[in-house]
Amino acid sequence: MRGSRTDHETGRLVDVSEGGLCFVGARYLPPGTSVNIEVEDCRLVGEVRHCRLREYAAHVQFVTGVRVQQVLDGQESWTGLMKTQLG
Repeated sequence: MRGSRTDHETGRLVDVSEGGLCFVGARYLPPGTSVNIEVEDCRLVGEVRHCRLREYAAHVQFVTGVRVQQVLDGQESWTGLMKTQLG
């Protein structure tokens, strides 16, 4: 983890894949940033792979892709989310 700064923010999950997830949030996160994510009852650790401005949004939003490195809690729920998204 880079630095010791910890910020909390709420985002909206838009996609889940086998190796990661994508969410929409209000802040730009540089690629390489370590993140802790809570979704449903899952706690995940990951790394930002890309972050881009969502240009058609009414207000500033960023679409952020994260590679999940570790599931800390809620492995069954995470597996269920992936199965639901992958069909």
